[in-house]
Amino acid sequence: MKQGQHSALRQTIDDRSGRECRPPSALREPLAAGRIHLHPHTCMRLKRRRKAVKCDLRAQKSSSRHRHEIDLPLRRIDKLAKATTEEKRFYALDAAAKISFEVGKIDEASKYAQELKMLLSKFKDNWNYGNAIQDTNLVMGRIALSENRAEDAKEYLLNAGRSPGSPQMDTFGPNMSLAEDLLGKGERETVLQYFELCRKFWRMNRGRLDAWRDAVKAGRIPDFGPNLLY
Repeated sequence: MKQGQHSALRQTIDDRSGRECRPPSALREPLAAGRIHLHPHTCMRLKRRRKAVKCDLRAQKSSSRHRHEIDLPLRRIDKLAKATTEEKRFYALDAAAKISFEVGKIDEASKYAQELKMLLSKFKDNWNYGNAIQDTNLVMGRIALSENRAEDAKEYLLNAGRSPGSPQMDTFGPNMSLAEDLLGKGERETVLQYFELCRKFWRMNRGRLDAWRDAVKAGRIPDFGPNLLY
């Protein structure tokens, strides 16, 4: 190999930018034609560098997703803090209550859920009314279960299922986090009743309610997927 070609190849291997892990274009054609043979150690170094770059890119993407997962709840809490009217608070309280419970701020979760409940009568014709009924019962039920008040939690779940629905619930379905919590305590019958209540608004469930019902009857806890997040 000529000295100039060797220097170009060495530069490729040592390139820290990660944008180029192959030999430079001037060498690709001779390499492909077999006129230049790389030492096995050089090949291994190129492969390791290529693998390291891929790992670094995956790590960057993972870090970006993690930051998004942290920032999103904070933005929702911030939305409530900036709400200047009852209607704006009505839109923000449900997410704030659910997030507060998830991060262990039980008193705040209860406060937000109770405030949301108090606003229900003022927004019966609002598109968010069904979401608010579900979410206030959902949060209060999860709080009750965390305090070993299973009977109260079961009643909250059934009240959540009596929601008239909403554009979101009609399309994507209800939040199943309280149902999953109760299944973890062996409360299968109440959860099965809840599934049936949800049928009246979630006509677009595409067989998921049937699949979840069958799983519960078989003694399993279904994989509720994104319905733990809605």
